[in-house]
Amino acid sequence: MENSQIDENLNLTEVCLLNLKIISKLEENEKLITKDTILKIDKPYILQGIKRWIANEKREITILRLNEIYKKSFDITDELLDNEKNNDNDNNILEDSNSQIFQKFIIEFTNSLTGINNLKKTYATDVPIISQLDMISNKLNTRLEKMNKICKISIN
Repeated sequence: MENSQIDENLNLTEVCLLNLKIISKLEENEKLITKDTILKIDKPYILQGIKRWIANEKREITILRLNEIYKKSFDITDELLDNEKNNDNDNNILEDSNSQIFQKFIIEFTNSLTGINNLKKTYATDVPIISQLDMISNKLNTRLEKMNKICKISIN
């Protein structure tokens, strides 16, 4: 199935969760292909640098896409909380509840930290990129702390 066909069948929440899942699968020395809505993993090979240069797959663009994905994901989780506070759920039996989706984001945010850490290893000699990845990690950890507190409050 083509990437564009996948995109048409997914809503924004599903796209964000899928991209977070892909980020979590990144291993050391692997990079992200960011030109499509759904990320792809670029495994290392001899001519990778040349191909990435031709395709304009720069580190800076990867950072921009990561920031975009996390911002959209944070916005979705904020909206889920607002909907839950306003009891704005239509109780559709076949759809996930706000709290289930919220928990999926907690899981995928947590798992994606592994991929971010592996990207740091991949770009170990590029201090500006590592610094930006650190900022993403810090934002993510802060968000996870808040989300986990909310879940604990809801459970009690």
